[in-house]
Amino acid sequence: MAFVDFGHSKTTVTIASFVKAKCKILGTHSDRNLGARDIDYQIMEKVGEEFAKKHGCDPRKNDKARIRMLEGIEKTRILLSGVPDATLNLEYLLEEHDLTRNINREELQKLCDAQMRRFHKVLEEAIAITGLTTD
Repeated sequence: MAFVDFGHSKTTVTIASFVKAKCKILGTHSDRNLGARDIDYQIMEKVGEEFAKKHGCDPRKNDKARIRMLEGIEKTRILLSGVPDATLNLEYLLEEHDLTRNINREELQKLCDAQMRRFHKVLEEAIAITGLTTD
């Protein structure tokens, strides 16, 4: 059995076996720099760039706007785990301009492809530590 903790800033995979009233940890592996915040940053880069092109001001360079974007993006990302698409809506984000952007699950998957490849590597390394094979 694999236990996966994909946290805000760190990912840990623990491989365990269960045998009649016993649990044995076979191995564990972490990436201390891989978490949901990395996915949020990817989304922020994309929507921030679009906002800057449309309005001529970049919310990624404004501390308050960047924090508001990250908070809204986190909520939208969480919604996407249960619905196929969600809307990021931040009123008066910067210079009285609103940010309204629909994001679907397919786009999210494309945006976080690099993070998912790193996650796959963490899984493979956790399995390798145990000496088990995936066959």
